[in-house]
Amino acid sequence: MKLTVQFSIWKLLALAAIVGLTLGANFFVSAAGTRRGVISETAYLQAPAGDPVPGGPGFVSIDSYFFKAYPTNLEYSYAGSKLQNPGAEPRYFVAGVQLPHGATVTKFVVFYLDATDFYDFTAALVVGGFDVDTFSQMATVSPSGSDPNIRYIQDASIDFSTVDNQTRHYAVQVWMPPTTQISLIAVRIDYQYASSLPLVAK
Repeated sequence: MKLTVQFSIWKLLALAAIVGLTLGANFFVSAAGTRRGVISETAYLQAPAGDPVPGGPGFVSIDSYFFKAYPTNLEYSYAGSKLQNPGAEPRYFVAGVQLPHGATVTKFVVFYLDATDFYDFTAALVVGGFDVDTFSQMATVSPSGSDPNIRYIQDASIDFSTVDNQTRHYAVQVWMPPTTQISLIAVRIDYQYASSLPLVAK
């Protein structure tokens, strides 16, 4: 079971980063205290000539343009389609996600560019209830190492994997350090249904 995190704690973590603490780097961790999902950080996305990242059969793609800073008055920038943090402090970014009701989430994939060994970033797929101001982690990734090419990282161990749009809502949260050498390209969420859907006859 992953951690359940108060959304308002983001502000406290940002403040901690300002005074030189390292809480931000460890924000998205499992209950056991170890980062999860780093199962393909050395697998390169050979775009556009390479094969697509396997998964599915259903996909929800989230472009970097859908993310906004939290709080919304914080500085951020784009280099083409790459979301970056040009500020002097770490930033949090959030994007709401519409997943198909009743589907089972099977994989959380993040496409990114990381050209520095000094910093890493973290991304998480989270779920919240309509009646509470909290989010629980479904999946999380935190790559390490640097490379001038676009890469992807994925987490296929999903908590709360059945989508319930009647009582829950979904989002992707990203913690980015203060450097333009790390960029978020896009996020992909894979899903499937427990049984085949019936064919629709005309």
